[in-house]
Amino acid sequence: MQRAIFCDFDGTIAQSEVFVALMRHFAPQAAARILPEIYAQRLTLRDGLPQVLGTIPSWRWPELEDFVRDTQIRPGLDGLLARANKAGIPFIVVTGGFTRMAEIVLAPYRREIYAIHGLEADTTGEWLRVSSPWQDDHELVAKAAVVAHYHPRDAVCIGDSITDLRVARQCPLVCARDRLAEYLRAEGRDFLPFDDFGDVSAALEQRGWWGGLPMHNDPRTHLAAAARDFYARGWMLGTAGNLSARSDTDTFWITASGRPKDRLDAGDFVLADLQGQVVQAPPGRRPSAEAAIHETIYRHVPDARVIFHVHSIEANLCGHFARQGRLRLPPLEMLKGLGVPDAEPQVDLPVFANHLNVARIAEDMDKEFARALPPVPGALIHLHGVTAWGPDFLAARHHLELLEYCFRYLVQAKILAIGV
Repeated sequence: MQRAIFCDFDGTIAQSEVFVALMRHFAPQAAARILPEIYAQRLTLRDGLPQVLGTIPSWRWPELEDFVRDTQIRPGLDGLLARANKAGIPFIVVTGGFTRMAEIVLAPYRREIYAIHGLEADTTGEWLRVSSPWQDDHELVAKAAVVAHYHPRDAVCIGDSITDLRVARQCPLVCARDRLAEYLRAEGRDFLPFDDFGDVSAALEQRGWWGGLPMHNDPRTHLAAAARDFYARGWMLGTAGNLSARSDTDTFWITASGRPKDRLDAGDFVLADLQGQVVQAPPGRRPSAEAAIHETIYRHVPDARVIFHVHSIEANLCGHFARQGRLRLPPLEMLKGLGVPDAEPQVDLPVFANHLNVARIAEDMDKEFARALPPVPGALIHLHGVTAWGPDFLAARHHLELLEYCFRYLVQAKILAIGV
């Protein structure tokens, strides 16, 4: 991607340091001992945070979620998101706290936010455990690694505290407040001070961000960025999975077969039509074996412009829970993001048998979709993977994330013997 905005959550989007307040409330003794050491940079975030969070019993996790629900948002966020989306610039939230907490608070803005990265919580044991795919020697969530993952040609980093310091030292443009501003000032580094997001928007306007360099419109750029993200999540390991985007009414770009998904470029995509014919391909490249599935979805779902097919562990486990070719999704609030507004939804996701000959899977889908389209924008292939689609890249990403959330819930519910 050409440009991207990377924004902290606690104390930046949220007006208060929610994560710090959470630790002080639920782990007061450990927080009082450990946090001053972190702020003084005598203890790394990677080593310090587990010592605090690991003293919180797992059964209190619902209380942690409730703790953040009334969090106040810093003024001007809606305006900044609107300008970023109009300019085609991804707005990516990177929090040193829990991903789930940011998702709860930012639910009203989720369609305007490209991605949210942070800590993941494991509540299966007696005590809370945390992990992150972005961990390095110093941080549990190494924000610099997240920025590098997206490969932006230009970036702005917005933050307020110690968790933003290392990425601020590397980011081309930094908007800082509170502790981060103090750290950068002490190091003699340049930054743009701000009080609210109106200040950030105005500063970026002065630097030509809203009317300057446009986002690259080639869908292959967006597909490659999505593939790197899904690879980091463990959904497209090896060369597994495939992604596509409509180019016009009759053709679509799809990943070439056998290409590692963490390092795709424009030469790793093939242009195909809805009749299965290759229109354009780099030398030695052929379409993914699942191209027939993409063709079927594009033919039956007029609004589908982007399709993501990934191979996650939870998706494959959930195939075992299906009955008569249907998987009942849990009646969660998250289903609203899949277009299900019901108060007590009963949604059955279609589950198709896996075949070595992928054309047979596409034929099964074709027959099923001719009878009725799925109630949500997705389908599961037993012991294979999940496919999600949407009218644009953001919508398809959100649909896939929400389905994966449902799958994780179902697997955890089975482990905990909770009826679903």
